[in-house]
Amino acid sequence: MGYTHGMERIGIRELKQYTSKWVKKAHSGQPIEVTNRGELMARLIPAVDPDDPVAELIAAGIIREAEEPWDLTGITPLSPLPGHPSVSEALQEQREDRL
Repeated sequence: MGYTHGMERIGIRELKQYTSKWVKKAHSGQPIEVTNRGELMARLIPAVDPDDPVAELIAAGIIREAEEPWDLTGITPLSPLPGHPSVSEALQEQREDRL
């Protein structure tokens, strides 16, 4: 399925006639869906570093980049539930288990 809002759709004939234009658009980060008589046949997505999973998801149109960077410094962490360890304590326990 994936995130397809805003993804441009073109017919295969359009792609054949203006291949360079559509490849440049895909390279710039705009995924393009290619149809044949209205049936989805393929997607043009930018080539990305295979070691960058977020870039792959963005290129595939599954997620999109944030419009603005988030400032997480103002977020107050939640207190752990009574009887449950904090996140830091849980991580420490997991690290100790590996040793």
